[in-house]
Amino acid sequence: MPIITFVPLGGERHKYLEKYGEVTPALAHYARHAMPYEDSLDVFIARGRQPPIEEDSSKAKHYE
Repeated sequence: MPIITFVPLGGERHKYLEKYGEVTPALAHYARHAMPYEDSLDVFIARGRQPPIEEDSSKAKHYE
């Protein structure tokens, strides 16, 4: 089954738009006991990846 939706935590919307056709801000992640850099992160709904992640994943590095 192909991956059609990705839910990234943090980052910047314009960076996700480089690979996804549609990136919608969904909410912000707040955690009272998180480190400052882990708090107040945006959560996005990303759809329409080009190329599909199944094709692009072969280029990813693999570490053991």
